[in-house]
Amino acid sequence: MINIKGHFVGYLYLYLFIYYGYYILYYILWIVKEIKQYQEKWLQHVQRMDTKIIPKQALQYKPKGRRNIGRPRKRWRDQFHFEDQGTGNTPSPS
Repeated sequence: MINIKGHFVGYLYLYLFIYYGYYILYYILWIVKEIKQYQEKWLQHVQRMDTKIIPKQALQYKPKGRRNIGRPRKRWRDQFHFEDQGTGNTPSPS
């Protein structure tokens, strides 16, 4: 004899897993998009600042010397594309 109740519960769990899995994935993608927008707004804000302000100096700072062997460390500004406009590198949001 087949256990119909157990069979139904298995399909119900599968359905809930798929439904909530997509919901969680959508929510994570939404959060990532919101963070990216916030970072781009902050970058634009820093670009409007005077050159004497510390956040702008920190963003434009280029260390001299050698880096350690291995994979380069990921820096916050590396996620934006930099365009050389003659006067220096100015980040533009991607």
